[in-house]
Amino acid sequence: LGQGALAHFIADGHFTSHLRRTRLLYAARQEALLAGLARHLAPWLESKRDPGGMHLIAQPVAAIAPLFDDRTVAAQAGIAVAPLSACYVGRRRRHGLILGYAATPEGEIDSACAALTQVLRLAVPIRRGNA
Repeated sequence: LGQGALAHFIADGHFTSHLRRTRLLYAARQEALLAGLARHLAPWLESKRDPGGMHLIAQPVAAIAPLFDDRTVAAQAGIAVAPLSACYVGRRRRHGLILGYAATPEGEIDSACAALTQVLRLAVPIRRGNA
């Protein structure tokens, strides 16, 4: 029964419309996240635009990279972020945060970035002139 309904959904062009709407929605959320990162988190994290997907990787800026413990930051964040180092096996691990935006309404992304700023201020203090 479900397969037949799905086949009609696709054949009638609804799936293509859904993909188009979803791509626009995620693109707007990614832009909001990049803006929030630039506004609130630039002293600690940097990220790049990604042409696809539902998350961005934010890595520590060079000045704080040796001090950055992504697992501690993720545990204290109070928002859903994941440590990048958990995706690695072995001794050489890149540190950073995996920031998902698919399930976060665009209007909440800036305040989530601001909340993450508070955690980073305590976890990795920035001295004037270092960043």
